[in-house]
Amino acid sequence: MENTLEIENEIHYNCIVIDTENVEHRVNSKQLYVKKLNAFKDWFCNVGIDRISIEKDLVYGGECRNDFLGTVDNWELLKEPTICKREFCTACSQDLLISKNIDKI
Repeated sequence: MENTLEIENEIHYNCIVIDTENVEHRVNSKQLYVKKLNAFKDWFCNVGIDRISIEKDLVYGGECRNDFLGTVDNWELLKEPTICKREFCTACSQDLLISKNIDKI
């Protein structure tokens, strides 16, 4: 079975990527950014459930600010995965760690 991702398994990994052949790759999330494997537009993403960002009293889902969640005085986490609106996931390794799936998670 051919490995569809050209990334090496790492001892000090912080995420697991499962490719289209169901092969697990243990990688550091920065590899996804450096190798331009961070194109998740239109994928389902748990940003806004698993991660928020607060900027000047405004609350967003993730560093990428994919969804506006409200103000610090009135906001809620999302209840379901959102659809990624960005062409590429940000270079923020924490956003890259959030669960993503081409199908609903």
